[in-house]
Amino acid sequence: MNDTSGPRAGQPSALLAQSQLPDWQAQLPAGFDPAAPPIGALDAFAQTVADAARTPYGIVNLFGEREQVFVGVANPTGSDLPLLGRSMPYTHGFCPHVATLGQPFVLHDTLAYAEFASNPVIDEFGVRFYAGAPLIDEHTNKARGTVCFISPEPQPRSTAREYWQLVGHLGGLLMDALPLRTQPQ
Repeated sequence: MNDTSGPRAGQPSALLAQSQLPDWQAQLPAGFDPAAPPIGALDAFAQTVADAARTPYGIVNLFGEREQVFVGVANPTGSDLPLLGRSMPYTHGFCPHVATLGQPFVLHDTLAYAEFASNPVIDEFGVRFYAGAPLIDEHTNKARGTVCFISPEPQPRSTAREYWQLVGHLGGLLMDALPLRTQPQ
C-alpha cells in the first residue's frame, strides 16, 4: 500500500524513538554549498536513517542535471548485499517518483505494484522495500532531492504508515538542519 496521509508534527515514529541518533549535526559546516556537499556529515545522517528504519541502506539524494547524486550513503556492512555507489540514473530507483509526488512515499513490497516492479534497482540491488521523502526547496517549492531507506526484505503492508511517518520526520530533520535553498529570483 502506498500511504498518502501525512505525518503528524511532533509524532515521530516509534522506530525513531527507539533508535540511537549519532551527533551527525556536529559534522555539518556552517554553510551549505550544493556543489560541494558535506559528504561525511551526510553519510552520518544516512546511517542515522538506516539505523532508525532498521534497514541495511540509508540515502540522502540530490538531483543533479543528469543523474541522482547520493551525497549521503549508508551501505550494509558484514553482508553479501551489494554496495551503492554515489550516483544513479533517473531511470533507476523510486526517488524521482517521490519528487513528482512532493510527499513521502512507501512501497512495502516493490513487486506488489506493476508500475514499480520492473524498476532496474529491483534486479541490480534486490530492492523489495522503499520509503522516501522529498527535500523541498522552500523558495521554489520543488524537490531538490530525497532522503530514503531501502531493504531487500519486503515489509508487511500494516507498517506502511509508520514508515511513512518516519521517513517524513527524517526528511524534516535534515531540512531543518541543512536547508537546501536556492536564491530567490
